[in-house]
Amino acid sequence: MPDKHNKWFNKSYRRCLVDMHIADWNKDFFSELNPANYAGMMALAGVDTAIIYAGSCLGICNWPAKYGHMHKQLKGRDILKEITAECRKKKLNVVVYFNIWSRWAYDTHPEWRMILPNGKGTVEDGWRFGLCCPNTGYRQYVLNMIEDLCSSHDMDGIWIDMIGWFGKICYCPGCRAKFLAETGQEPPRKIDWQNPDWVLFQRKREEWLGEFAETVVKTIRKSKPGISATLQNAAITLGWAGGVNLKFTQQGDYLAGDFYAGAAEISMVCKLLAGLSKNKPMEFMVSRCENLGHHTTDKSREILMLEACSAIANNCAFVIIDAIDPAGTLNRKAYEKSREIFNEVRRYETYLSADSSIAADVAIYWSFESLVNPAWNGRDVSEFVSDNTPVDRIRNIVETFVEYKIPFTLITEKQINNLADFQILILPAVTMMSPQEAEAIRKFVKAGGKVYASGETSLYDKMGIRQEDFQLADVFGVSYSNEKTAEKITYISPAGKGRLFAGECSKKYPLMLEDGQLIVRAHKTTEVIGKVTLPYTDPQDNNLFASAISNPPGKYTKNPALTLNRHGRGLVLYSAGDLEKMTCEKHRKIFSGMIRDFLKEKVFETDAPKPVEITVFRHEKKKRLIVNILNYQKQIPPVPVHDVRIKINLRGHKPVRLIQVPEEKEVPFEISADGRVEFMIKKIDMFAMFLLQLE
Repeated sequence: MPDKHNKWFNKSYRRCLVDMHIADWNKDFFSELNPANYAGMMALAGVDTAIIYAGSCLGICNWPAKYGHMHKQLKGRDILKEITAECRKKKLNVVVYFNIWSRWAYDTHPEWRMILPNGKGTVEDGWRFGLCCPNTGYRQYVLNMIEDLCSSHDMDGIWIDMIGWFGKICYCPGCRAKFLAETGQEPPRKIDWQNPDWVLFQRKREEWLGEFAETVVKTIRKSKPGISATLQNAAITLGWAGGVNLKFTQQGDYLAGDFYAGAAEISMVCKLLAGLSKNKPMEFMVSRCENLGHHTTDKSREILMLEACSAIANNCAFVIIDAIDPAGTLNRKAYEKSREIFNEVRRYETYLSADSSIAADVAIYWSFESLVNPAWNGRDVSEFVSDNTPVDRIRNIVETFVEYKIPFTLITEKQINNLADFQILILPAVTMMSPQEAEAIRKFVKAGGKVYASGETSLYDKMGIRQEDFQLADVFGVSYSNEKTAEKITYISPAGKGRLFAGECSKKYPLMLEDGQLIVRAHKTTEVIGKVTLPYTDPQDNNLFASAISNPPGKYTKNPALTLNRHGRGLVLYSAGDLEKMTCEKHRKIFSGMIRDFLKEKVFETDAPKPVEITVFRHEKKKRLIVNILNYQKQIPPVPVHDVRIKINLRGHKPVRLIQVPEEKEVPFEISADGRVEFMIKKIDMFAMFLLQLE
């Protein structure tokens, strides 16, 4: 851990990374690289931290490395040291970037290559990138490189990129021998999340990655005590194939990653990584071009500004990723545009704080072990392609909560003993659960907490061993009958009071799910509010059907689809199907309505339109709340919204004054009979921040 006086990252919100993945076969490559100009571009952009390349994904080094391959066209120049010196003249923090991928090592040492299930390496399989496996001699090579780099260069921190499996399942001799030595068996080749042998292989992949990350960070600490260590965490959104677990995320001093899937993903990953990060702020990164493959397709100023405002709204540091030209030049216009963006960040950063914490009523539970899709069960691993189904489910919940203004965040097992901080816990198909997690959730509900759970939540332990019943059967108020519907299109028909359907559905016109449902048995005290309804025929039968186009409901069963159960002082809503996975407006309205119905006193209430996300942060030391309003629409630039009314729940505190920052303009407010602060915003173009000072 860095010395407490060297946590430079606590107050850094404007950072820039320049990709330098440049080959060395052409004499013109890097021929115009000018360290003074590089540092000048950083100063022009107005950043406070420069992230400088030591080694790229090609495995080519920008310093005279003792062990690796130095860029031939540099002819022995240590440009890392030169650029660092120039950036120091500009009073910038310096973070040195090192990439774990190495095409040079892949080509030079075939014995180090990852071997995919089809028997090929990554290049032979169609990639430019040569991935080597840490269970080979490549491991020591990486450690030697990092030790050499840290011991010979000035830096405030080191940034380790592309450490992980990144969706690749390796069957190289090193992995096979290691798995055999540790388990006594060969790695399985058939995906099956109900087979403990397959799950054991996955747990070993996670264990090996976490241990490799730990060793890398220990090498950094030993080689250069006091600097920060950061690992790329973008693979967190790849599900099980990414191999990221809780241990991996806890190795670096702060979490970082680059993400490109729009507003919902930004909201999701910023909250997830912020909750996992050992220190704040976490680092949110975007490319200045449309994506990293577009060298000249600049994003508009408005898009970059929205992404920067998204970081601000989530109390995160913002990083723009540029890419150097092969000759070593940089596009001045890009840095002039970046300056506009970073100037905006600068205006707000005095109000951002590493000590702030998000105020949320609802916690969405991110279970690393449960990011699996049972639809793959029984298929050979060589057939596997990237599958975002589990993460998409969570992303859809995030988008739903943003649209329907439910104050939320994401948590992991790291916060399992802090569930009392929230009113509601969302368990979206958390199939694999430890006894400790189950017990913490049980205590939460007994004490008055509320839970939404779906599907096979808690049916398996973390090693994939099927339990006799849901581990939380007593809490859910239902038991699994060991059956599922054969039909992959099913319905939920309102039953009993059915009040949570808000009049949107009826028995004749029930709520459709594009998936099967579990067959469960309700306990005596459990209220059944929805029952499983099936189409007239199995939708997979192409010869016998009621309607050639759709699959209308026709079979009404007695099986519970949606239940309510009181456990202790708490309440649990259980769905036998994936209600939360449905992206249709009707489903989102019903699902959000159910969650809103459970909330007593929300952190905030507002009449803001759907694209507007509101986040509230508590800063206890300064006795204030920071209220962020982000107008992130699909249409760019966003259409301004007008006359937005917001009510903030102070929970016993008294307001002193409300100001809009950074202008520090006084904003009039009212105090309602129940003690909430209410105010109106006349116009929001893209982003607005308000500081509510408390007595």
